[in-house]
Amino acid sequence: MGPMTLALRPPRGPRRRADSIDYSGKGLSELPRHIFRNTEVKRLRLHDNNITELPREINTLVCLERLTLNNNGLNDIIDEVFLLENLRCLDLSDNSLTQLSAAVSNLRELRELHLNKLDLAYLIEDIGWLPKLEVLSVAHNKLTTIPSSISQLRKLKVLILTGNHFDHFPDEVCAVTSLETLSISSQVAESKICFIQDSIGRLKNMKELYLENNTISTLPETIREMKELQVLSCFSNRLEQLPDSLCTLKNLKVLLLQHNRLSKLPDNLDQLLEMNLKELRLDGNPHSCGSKGAGLRQIRDQHRLARLARISSCNASTMDYKYIFRYRLKKWLQQVINFPAKCSIRVPSKATPIETSLTFKLVNPDKSSLTLCKSSREILVSYIVELGPRNYPLRKPVTLAMTHWADPADRSREIVVKINPSRAANVRAPWVEVPTKVAGSLVKARVRQFSQFAVISRLKTDKFRVSSSQGGDLHSTAMHDVSVKVPKRGVVGDADVHLRVKPIVLGEYPQHVYGASPFVEVWRPAADKRTFRLKVAISLPITRKGDFTPSDADLHLLLHAEGHWTDVTSEVSHKKSEDGKLLLDTKYCGGYMALETADDVDLNDLYDLADAVWEGSQACLILKQNRRDRSHVMITCVPREMASAISRVLDNNGWTGPEATEPVFLQDGQPVQVTLDGNVRPRGTWPGDRVTIRYNCRHKCHREFYVRPLETEEGYPVAVAMDTEYYVGTAEFSTPLHWKVGEGGDISKGIRALSSLPINLPVTQK
Repeated sequence: MGPMTLALRPPRGPRRRADSIDYSGKGLSELPRHIFRNTEVKRLRLHDNNITELPREINTLVCLERLTLNNNGLNDIIDEVFLLENLRCLDLSDNSLTQLSAAVSNLRELRELHLNKLDLAYLIEDIGWLPKLEVLSVAHNKLTTIPSSISQLRKLKVLILTGNHFDHFPDEVCAVTSLETLSISSQVAESKICFIQDSIGRLKNMKELYLENNTISTLPETIREMKELQVLSCFSNRLEQLPDSLCTLKNLKVLLLQHNRLSKLPDNLDQLLEMNLKELRLDGNPHSCGSKGAGLRQIRDQHRLARLARISSCNASTMDYKYIFRYRLKKWLQQVINFPAKCSIRVPSKATPIETSLTFKLVNPDKSSLTLCKSSREILVSYIVELGPRNYPLRKPVTLAMTHWADPADRSREIVVKINPSRAANVRAPWVEVPTKVAGSLVKARVRQFSQFAVISRLKTDKFRVSSSQGGDLHSTAMHDVSVKVPKRGVVGDADVHLRVKPIVLGEYPQHVYGASPFVEVWRPAADKRTFRLKVAISLPITRKGDFTPSDADLHLLLHAEGHWTDVTSEVSHKKSEDGKLLLDTKYCGGYMALETADDVDLNDLYDLADAVWEGSQACLILKQNRRDRSHVMITCVPREMASAISRVLDNNGWTGPEATEPVFLQDGQPVQVTLDGNVRPRGTWPGDRVTIRYNCRHKCHREFYVRPLETEEGYPVAVAMDTEYYVGTAEFSTPLHWKVGEGGDISKGIRALSSLPINLPVTQK
């Protein structure tokens, strides 16, 4: 039985550009020292770690513009942070800070300061010495007052005071006339604002005002001075009536008044409905509405209908990309809008295509005048709605039910349905429903749209293959590498890459197969600004333990190109060992684990290691020697947190050697260079002899660290070496790697001998 080789690709390292380093969510307790060597870095993301102290060397990052340290364990910020003169954004939220140093006033270029979820009882007066500050967020602290120096922040546009202990509206805020967004919502039961003073009218540039969860009973008449106001949120207060001046705000788009005590609406509310108002929320209020006797529900229906009829009243010649309906939906809930009888909606006389990934139901007693057709597309479901003549009266109520599945991380709740008589207008939801057939039963799987890449217009496709394993919980992967060109207006950051994935069917065990995890990477070569490289890796988890023969997998990669979908379908391929057992084919898959196993390996030992995805974890080298054949050696790169576990697995499967080297940090796509330490001179080595392992990745930068060579029982070193002109992954040699040379031995001869050794992984010449 042959030896087991565990071949791991290097960690992808922090996501970074030339001027950006991202070590967020890595569980770090201290900063990697190599960060301070890159003095040109502009963005440093260290949030979601366990950092308790910052090194003083941080002031060497003289070009740093953005520093995120939120969600760590910091209880103090050293003054060296406030010496970063070019810093524009500083996020210290969710730490253990109790006060802010006066040295913050040294950050003269600071634009954003985030101090949320701390234990701040007050803000220092020095906060007013930040002349370029535009965003100040101090939500969820223990503030009861605001320093008067805040009036000196002439460029402050956003002020977030949510979740503090204010018992009155701070008058100091009204002096910041540049404010455009103010949130002073309360989440503390014993501290709530009950009164808004008239001086709030001084905030003439205000666009968004959030006053939720307070005990406000009235709004001042001076609110009419906020002529730029677009969003007013006053839900969960004690409002009993609204000022008439509120209905004069012609730019108001969102008015949230739910869960108040409103029993009467202003007489001039129609004036507000006829302007730009898009969302009016009145639920949770009393149902009677003054002398007119109109209920709040009827007011809501009139608002929706007026908005629909007014937008849709243009003729067919000017109908291109005009909104036929615009409404804000609740996430994950079904919204039903009832249109009253005897209303007219003007639409083009011909059938109007509406493409959307929403689910529509149109119910009308007059079936001859209203038709609903579903196209055969699987990703974007297309409907054709025909409302008859241009001025077709809806004699009976029509119900339009819209069901929208939204991404919980997506803050946008607005769904816009567009109408276009000449060509379809696409409206894409954050998630799409994809029918997937597994073992004869129809299921629905939600597949995330990758909308952060460049729009693809031309596509060159190549077949790619998927391989499966003999069991365990291993990831079988497939790579698809294509070159695409985008229109001149296309830029990286605006693509739509849709993946339609059907799970693999493993013979009689389909119930053990679940989903597929896509990995998509897009980048642009410097030579051609319109050509992009798209790399897609899909990992199929296989949970069945035991021997079986996989059948063909049905896996599709769909790329949207010039209005149509290009389907690239893969097939299952596998290889067998001499005794007929399956082997997992090794593929580079953009950061997933790649394994090559032999039939003497207990895959249960690797169960907990199979889901490793490496995003910048610290890496160690493991150098092992086979107990049965001492000339058989292996060197591999693993994450630090997995080194001990992997080393134990190897030791239990016929290998011996040290657990791991000291951890080092590897950058994104960085090759590994191993240099034998010249100070260690076991018999048969040369001082300063260089042994290199490189990975064929996108960025061909270099980094060195040292590994002590092992010695065999005869005293010979065990090492791994190859020609540095080759790019390889993990190398394994079955030929003895020890030579006896005297003083002044022929080093070039030894290097030539090393470069001729067999390698069990594909090698590409540089």
